[in-house]
Amino acid sequence: MWAYRGATIPLNVFDFTVSRHRDGPELFFADYKGILVGDCWSGFEAIAVASKDAIIRAACNAHARRKVRESSDTYPADAAKVLGWYHELYDIEERGKEMSIDERFALRQSEAKPIWNALESWIEEAKLRTSQVILPKSDFGKAVQYIRNHFDELQRYVHDGRIPIDNNETEQLMKQVAIGRKNWLFTSRAVSLGESVRQAS
Repeated sequence: MWAYRGATIPLNVFDFTVSRHRDGPELFFADYKGILVGDCWSGFEAIAVASKDAIIRAACNAHARRKVRESSDTYPADAAKVLGWYHELYDIEERGKEMSIDERFALRQSEAKPIWNALESWIEEAKLRTSQVILPKSDFGKAVQYIRNHFDELQRYVHDGRIPIDNNETEQLMKQVAIGRKNWLFTSRAVSLGESVRQAS
């Protein structure tokens, strides 16, 4: 099940496909021009590349933050620093939630952009360490590499007040599907039993 949500228009779309292949999103975005916010699944990148710049990708920061949080045991001091920056970034978004698009853009430029600059500098410095080296194959090393590989897409929202910092609202749509799946599990059986009772009477 694929879920799509409009960031600037009130629109939720659910699309069922028989596989996780990119065929479903590829068809859905065939004529689309604009910003696509999602996780860093390779299928989204392929769709953006095939669109010949009609689709611009923005990455979900909730995914990046989660990877850091889940791997924080191995390098707690470094993880705390990165998570601290993310805490500040999300605080900024909370303050900008009720602002106009232009006001939110100005807020991000003045307050979020310097944090991203600091994060970028830290990532570059971490590569050159001679002590407390972050092993690239460690879980935290992979989390940092994830941020490094998708840095432009992760901070794209800073340059456009319309783009959300993450796609959590779309993820919530998928939770509705999961809850519904449990609630609807015995629906067809209940209907059949009801019909049997009516036939018997």
